[in-house]
Amino acid sequence: YTSYGARIETPNARGLGNVVGAATCMGGSVAVLIESRETKQRPELRVVVFGKSTAVDLPGISLAHLGASDTEVLRIHGLMYSSSCTAAILWWPQDRRIGVIRQTLSLEAAADFFLESEHQVDAALALLLELEDQSKSRAIMEGYAREALRNEKHEEALTYLSGADYSFLELVGLFNETFSDRTRQTAFASLWADAMVSARGRGAAAVDPDDKADETLFGLLCMSDRRIERVAELLRARNGVSIDFGENALTNPQLSPNFSAESREECTIELLRSNGEHDRALSVIEQSLFIPKPWKQALSYIENLSDELTIAKHLALVTRTHDADLAMVVRSLLNSQLTAASKLAIAKKQDSEFTALYINELWNQGECVKLEREMQNLFVGSLDTTLQSIDDSANQKPEKDLRREVYTNMFSSLLDSGLDDPEFAVERIPDQLWDKRARVLLGLRRYGEVAKVLVEHYANEEMILLFCASLEPSENSKLVTSLVEEYLSKCADDPSNALTAENLLGGGLTGEANVAEALQGAPDSLQIGVLHRFLVTGMSITNARVEAAQSHAALLKAEQLIVQNELFRERSASISLSPSSNCSICDRRIGDSVFASYNDGSKVHYACYMNSTETAT
Repeated sequence: YTSYGARIETPNARGLGNVVGAATCMGGSVAVLIESRETKQRPELRVVVFGKSTAVDLPGISLAHLGASDTEVLRIHGLMYSSSCTAAILWWPQDRRIGVIRQTLSLEAAADFFLESEHQVDAALALLLELEDQSKSRAIMEGYAREALRNEKHEEALTYLSGADYSFLELVGLFNETFSDRTRQTAFASLWADAMVSARGRGAAAVDPDDKADETLFGLLCMSDRRIERVAELLRARNGVSIDFGENALTNPQLSPNFSAESREECTIELLRSNGEHDRALSVIEQSLFIPKPWKQALSYIENLSDELTIAKHLALVTRTHDADLAMVVRSLLNSQLTAASKLAIAKKQDSEFTALYINELWNQGECVKLEREMQNLFVGSLDTTLQSIDDSANQKPEKDLRREVYTNMFSSLLDSGLDDPEFAVERIPDQLWDKRARVLLGLRRYGEVAKVLVEHYANEEMILLFCASLEPSENSKLVTSLVEEYLSKCADDPSNALTAENLLGGGLTGEANVAEALQGAPDSLQIGVLHRFLVTGMSITNARVEAAQSHAALLKAEQLIVQNELFRERSASISLSPSSNCSICDRRIGDSVFASYNDGSKVHYACYMNSTETAT
């Protein structure tokens, strides 16, 4: 009757059901757990105690909901509060006997029972966690863990240590106490690494290099992990892994057997970064054979730095990379944590193209606010040098035409915004912006140079005449004189320039040129005939202007005389009033009354004048 599934057929327990468990009781009796199927509802569990000749049925006992009175019944029949007696119920199914054990033994004894008899670590751990005395619970768990470690049951030991809420530092200390040689460490590295990572995540991370705790974890992760995520995560956090220890682990294949060369490089970068060796970290990035675009990663790294020298050094290296996007490099510098003065100082140390892009980006961020004089000059100088570099035949950078257009447009925008130091900028303005250069020269009153620019670039004199017509009269006259002088100086090369000079003298849109001054630029080799025609034209124009001036002067004089006569007449006007003078309105004598006078000489009383005015109104 102790066999599972056997049918109970006794006079005292006929048809009760099938045996599903049994236990030996005191005095030789046997307690049998029976699953009754007499009802159509849920099967009922019942305990039947068999003596030498009798069977005692204890109905209504459900081990899933064992009450205090039922426990007492079982105790009376031999299930005593001791592990030796309790071991007798091993015949009972596991899911049924847990409740009995927990109510027939103390929590510590029950935990011992499950650990020693059933090797149920989770069940024992659950029981210990219910102890009210947490320090006692922790001590028991620690004892279990140490015993498990002595038996090389590391997984079981770490389960108890987790239940005991061992801290990261405590785990590292126990690990170092347990393992003395690397061979044994290797076998259990993964288990201990998992436990340490979990413990480090639960509490405050150990960051004191003297503890060497992070180095222990780092070594275990390098030894056990096939991927570097957890190693990189440890290095990105605040940690105590020294460079010497980390590099030794990463460069020794025996200490990091599963890492690829690419993984070792990535971890090395993080190791150097976490120890503040930014210069070395950037050097590794820039020399990498695994990173697709090292300069991009270097820029991302630089944005989080505040060391001006390191940033300046590696920005220079990045800008010399053949495929580097300078605009992106500039934005990286602008987004860095440096002060504005430090950023500008670094930009000045780079090549002219970088400096020009930096100032332009800075200008754009300020919504094209006018740059200060010093910054303007720096911008002009950088643009000038950059354009010269682009046109240099030794320059092998691609897209020359596009780049030239970009920087020329920057120069044009700067000129349009106005210059504080045009003397510095005028000689550096590119040839493509000759019209703007002419305007700057005009502002500096360097009319001869303006004339040279216009003669060189304008296709015909009509365009020059229109340019001159847009100027103030004083500037117009001086520029025309310089233009005439410039054309005369080119007569040796092209005699038709003399005709152009003559046309400019007589152009209706130009100002009055100084013929004598213009002749000073005429070459000695100028033909007499050409000179004669020019002089005749010049004299004719001069005479016409003199006559016009004389006629104008005569008209002004005649007009002045007329005005003077009118003024004399007005000042000579008088009013004659005699005692017999009468008011033109009321026809009474005016006498000593206040009076008014009309333009025709008639006189009226002032009162009559006012009345007539009001009546008219």
